[in-house]
Amino acid sequence: MPTITISVSDKMKDYVTGIIEDGTYSNVSEVFRDGLRSVQEKQLKLQALREHVSMALEKGGSHTAEQVSEELDTHLDSLNIGE
Repeated sequence: MPTITISVSDKMKDYVTGIIEDGTYSNVSEVFRDGLRSVQEKQLKLQALREHVSMALEKGGSHTAEQVSEELDTHLDSLNIGE
């Protein structure tokens, strides 16, 4: 597996060390792989949001904030990202 070298603050290093010591993760690589998966999931959700907003703007119409929020939640749930 390829190797990447990164720099982190002392606070981040202590945090990573702590979650390895408490058994949440087995090693540093596992911590960062999980973090990268979270970043990927966030980016996919943001892209889906942008696409949904673009489609809504193209359609036009009038919706309340509650309707937009409900539709967006339904759309994001339908993607099943990270499950």
